[in-house]
Amino acid sequence: MRKKTKLLAVALAVLLAAGFCGCAPAQSPAEVPSSGASCHDIAKELIKKIQEQQKAAQENRGFFQEGKTSPAASKSSSAASKPKAEERLQVGPGIQAIARLVGLQARVEIYNHACVVDVDQGENPYDVTWDYGEMYDAYVKEVDWDLLFDGDYYIETFPGLAYLYHKDKALLLRHFQTVGIHEGRQGCRGFNVAAYQKNCDAKVRKAFGDNYECYYFYYAMNQKTQKGIVTTGSEKKQLTTKLTHMQQVELDNINKYRAEAGAAPLEYDAELSALACYRAYIDALEDWDAHDWLKAPEKQDEINGIIDMIKADFWGENTVHGYQRSREYAFRQGPATPWYINYRYSEDHYKAMIAERYHYLGSTNCYISDYKKENPSHPDAEAVYIQFDVFVPDLITPVHN
Repeated sequence: MRKKTKLLAVALAVLLAAGFCGCAPAQSPAEVPSSGASCHDIAKELIKKIQEQQKAAQENRGFFQEGKTSPAASKSSSAASKPKAEERLQVGPGIQAIARLVGLQARVEIYNHACVVDVDQGENPYDVTWDYGEMYDAYVKEVDWDLLFDGDYYIETFPGLAYLYHKDKALLLRHFQTVGIHEGRQGCRGFNVAAYQKNCDAKVRKAFGDNYECYYFYYAMNQKTQKGIVTTGSEKKQLTTKLTHMQQVELDNINKYRAEAGAAPLEYDAELSALACYRAYIDALEDWDAHDWLKAPEKQDEINGIIDMIKADFWGENTVHGYQRSREYAFRQGPATPWYINYRYSEDHYKAMIAERYHYLGSTNCYISDYKKENPSHPDAEAVYIQFDVFVPDLITPVHN
């Protein structure tokens, strides 16, 4: 099995070296038909739209951003308004109190500009931060997470995610507390949310529906009444997958291209997405270009191990590496880049997107890092932004098994 896997990995590297390379400098427009908009025009329009959305959110909903309150909130600073804010943040173990969490969205689900990973200076250098606001964080602080989470079990159950996070248990716990419980991931041997959902009181199911995060909070905050409920079984260890706005747009447009070409839609897989993010992280951190990491002899054992980990025969990938003269430009241009359009107007990338042999997709957010490599092709580059789409025919993961 090991020898066979190694041969497959080598074949993959040759395949990608032959043309599946998306190393498109961000300074240049995408090669779109003359009748269409350039990538630069699209980026400007996206930035304008994001700015308009931010302004509307601040004015209409008092949306908190970068630690500053909206103009409407700043006007209302009287003593009478403070109890209301405190009341909103109060947590309680009751069904209706926890049901207030239903429908909350993190910024990365709404805004492309939030879907950025700062590899050098970010809070989490491996992945985006899912922030659901102060009320959600207040509930997170109230829970005894030892009831729901075991770091070693999480690493064992979700090896792709653990590999991306370099098995950092503190960051993996934070992942579980935010995106993980929204996806219905099993965080320890003793609690499976699908089993609990099936066996808990009908009133709880009616209030929470399939908002899995609410079940975790309710179970942990009501131990006196919930201890006797069966919380283990043969149910899946992950029930769904949460995508950022950037990932959702990428998936939707790739499947649109596939529909136009008569190919079946791709299914999104979280472990495959973790592999794609790992590729972006490594390239950003170590200044690898395009698919050079795949072709490096010293990386072949690691590549073989990743293929074994997701139980796939091989993977194919598309990537954009955008080289910028400063981090400021990278943070401005990267999140506004429509990756799928870059790939659409490159023949080999387009073929990868619509290939019938692929059934699953994992894609990244925008990874940004300092670029310190001496590269004659990009002599003035001081920063790089990177995105990957990864495709496989088949795999076995907690969601797809």
